[in-house]
Amino acid sequence: MKIYSFFWGLLALSLVSCQSTPKSSTNDELASFPEKEFVKVVAYDYESMQGDYILNENGVRHPSVKAEKELTEEQQKLLLSTLNSKNSYGGSVTRCFYPRLGFVFYNAADEPVGQVSICFQCNQQVAGPQIPAQEALLAEGQPIGYSPLGREKLLELCQSLGFSNCNE
Repeated sequence: MKIYSFFWGLLALSLVSCQSTPKSSTNDELASFPEKEFVKVVAYDYESMQGDYILNENGVRHPSVKAEKELTEEQQKLLLSTLNSKNSYGGSVTRCFYPRLGFVFYNAADEPVGQVSICFQCNQQVAGPQIPAQEALLAEGQPIGYSPLGREKLLELCQSLGFSNCNE
């Protein structure tokens, strides 16, 4: 009888512990961008007619920066949820790449750990490191431009910053 009580107790304990364990989503779990820890995100209003990223390979900002603003926590959440969601991509792109909006993620030592340069005109971005959600679609042979939802969220963020080129 004690054996049965022991097994029933063990079963009850395992059921309780299973219920308190967070459930993972059934979607493919992808790494998040940026992969390194950051303490702030700065947005840059700039114009590159040569397709330059907001930071060059030496970490120097593009010389055409017209304005910069540090994102609030709410703005950071909007940006990260947009960049890291497969639903933000799937639209077509054009071959131009004249980015006018850039985001740089900085660590506690004020060193860049990630960057995104966005061109609304051609409906795409470049990022360093690569954004896993976008790379997954590319690997599947899917379009990697912004979806209408992704574009809408990024335009909303750009406009909330008061930048000049949010519709181009």
